[in-house]
Amino acid sequence: MKQRHSKARISFIATTIIWFALVSAQGQGKAGDSVSSEYRDHFAEDGGIAATSGLINPHAWHRDGKTYVVYQGDMNAPTITFYDHRKPKGERWAPAVKAGVNPLGNRDTHGAPSMLIDVQGYIHVFYGSHGRRQMYSRSKRPYDITEWDKMPPVSPQMTYPCPAMLNNGTMVLIGRGGGHVRPWVELTSSDSGKTWSKARPIVDFRPHALYGTVKPGTDGKTVHFTWSLQAKGDLLKGTSTERFSTGRGKYGYGNTVIDNRHHCFYMRRDQQGRWYNVQGEQLQTPIDIKTAYEKCLVYRGDWPLHGQHGTMGIDKGDKPHIVFLVGKMPADKAKWHTNNVNYTYNYARWDGDRWVLSDITTTDSIWDMGQAVFPKPDGSIDVYLVAHGSRTDDDRLTTKGRIGGNIEHWRSEDHGQTWKKVEDIITHTKTGRLFNCPHAVVNAHPDGKVMFSTWSTDEYFQQGDFTQFVYLYGDSGFCSRHYGDSRKQSMTEFQKLSRAEWKEVFRDPCTGNWQDRWTLDGLKASVANSKKGMDFKAGSVRKENASHAVMWTKKSFTGDIRLDYEYTRTDDATEAVTILYLQATGSGADGYDKDITRWSDKRTVPAMSEYFNHMHTLHISYAAFDVGNIAPQNDYIRARRYMPETGNGLAKTDLKPDYLRTGLFAKDVPHRITVIKKGDDLFMFIRNTEKELLCRWKTDESLPITGGHIGLRHMWTRSARYRDFRISQLKVRR
Repeated sequence: MKQRHSKARISFIATTIIWFALVSAQGQGKAGDSVSSEYRDHFAEDGGIAATSGLINPHAWHRDGKTYVVYQGDMNAPTITFYDHRKPKGERWAPAVKAGVNPLGNRDTHGAPSMLIDVQGYIHVFYGSHGRRQMYSRSKRPYDITEWDKMPPVSPQMTYPCPAMLNNGTMVLIGRGGGHVRPWVELTSSDSGKTWSKARPIVDFRPHALYGTVKPGTDGKTVHFTWSLQAKGDLLKGTSTERFSTGRGKYGYGNTVIDNRHHCFYMRRDQQGRWYNVQGEQLQTPIDIKTAYEKCLVYRGDWPLHGQHGTMGIDKGDKPHIVFLVGKMPADKAKWHTNNVNYTYNYARWDGDRWVLSDITTTDSIWDMGQAVFPKPDGSIDVYLVAHGSRTDDDRLTTKGRIGGNIEHWRSEDHGQTWKKVEDIITHTKTGRLFNCPHAVVNAHPDGKVMFSTWSTDEYFQQGDFTQFVYLYGDSGFCSRHYGDSRKQSMTEFQKLSRAEWKEVFRDPCTGNWQDRWTLDGLKASVANSKKGMDFKAGSVRKENASHAVMWTKKSFTGDIRLDYEYTRTDDATEAVTILYLQATGSGADGYDKDITRWSDKRTVPAMSEYFNHMHTLHISYAAFDVGNIAPQNDYIRARRYMPETGNGLAKTDLKPDYLRTGLFAKDVPHRITVIKKGDDLFMFIRNTEKELLCRWKTDESLPITGGHIGLRHMWTRSARYRDFRISQLKVRR
């Protein structure tokens, strides 16, 4: 017995030494790892759904060696940065700046920003509207993104703002003048945005609607507009879409709605505000639907044809090259559903007498929106578009709504008659992500031509999802961003903290009786100790509050703390989360004493709301999946600081950033975890034999968490084994 005990002790000490060596090891992940590589293809990681928009443009503008880009970032704020093509690699991206506050917040993604640089160099950003006031910010100084003036709203009602700059100093803003069936309008400013004209309708299809996009002419003398009809009527009656439209279902708006969009129309504007068709015939605005058919029609696609508005590239002769989507609904009305349709990218150009059309390629969703079109003087055309990607090679769906896909580069060498794919720019197969809404940069630098973003693989619209990537791409590849310095600095600071004087105040090998050191919330949970560790299992009923489970340390811990433990996932789940609670106390409200042990009877059914509504605590979700997720690679790590008794639930509790698709926490693989909370810094360092990841969050925007119990939560169906659980406090020097 003594010999076996001695061997076990030696083995345990050796394991501990190796583990602390890992904590002090330099670096963060292997080369090429998407989580930890020094350079990354994307330049932003905080984009919202529709970080770039298929309808709103431009998002990017090149001037004097810098490409300025604006996107919908955290809380859907208009977020701007620039890429300086002249600087050495690693110094080219400027820090991102919020140009304003989006009044739509996390409730609505329609308020994506567009931008314009005027002749004086002032940067103008339009954002935050969906049938409401058109918000507007202007840089305080030319070419300077660091400070912004909040300007008066451009219009009391607008959606999809698309600005263009004329070389006579006039700014033109085109968008929808309010709700769905409102006409599209134009506004102008000749004094760098200090004042704006009243909205003037340019196309009015009422009682029908329209969707369109804008492109400035290459000579600064014209503005081009292409649009499609959204027909209102009874076509949806008796179809799956009618049923979906009335109930919306659990997948949210947009995944299956046909939307009844048709045709392609075109016209252009001169500096004096006169509109013309492609033949040069002056038009009387607003254009009604009869006039549009007679004078502005590029392509007619009546039902059962169905499609999406186009985007344009303008050649040196000021002629448009338009790319748009067309699909055909099946004959069986019961199958009228966007997931039953393949769409074709059509290309159209004016040859002097007629519109000449050709097919580029196909895709699988009407919501694959936005194309970057680059016509060249030699008759060649480059098109960057989103296609395919909604199914894997073994025919599994990658997204519930078939929205987004791969970014592909296509080229024609014969004025658009035939097309060949040049390359896949970025794909779901290689990244596990879907992409959408590529747009051309205005006055593009060759090395920064196309801007696009990722799209959720889960749903059309997710409140509070600010984890999308944003990219800038050109002839030399991606304008990659250097992330290494901040991550190296975080690792340096973490290593310094890990070597500080910590006093161990709690230790559980997890092999003895768990009830000696822990309590349990949840009647359906099970906890069992063995030589392997402590096996903790939540209840088995999906989406049942009674099947949640939380273990709490009996002791409470104050001040700066450190946790070290081994975590091994033992479930096969692809949804629900594991949570670590740090220093939890009650809110102090009636019935919720600061000592959480005094109201444990309220948590025999451990509904999440009892915790985030009534506790002060830090929360880290890990080995975590969204409810409804089916893809095992879609895990995330997210930190929160609960704000009890506000009535806001989990809203505004998250700490940035999130860590997505970590490649960690495979079943039956032990992971060593170290968590350090020091001041307003929160670190979580995770490693296994093949990979490691350091997460860091700042907690300085809320009241500090200073003491309380440590908790382990498993949502329904989740289970794991814990070993060697230790808690230390930072020694205070006197």
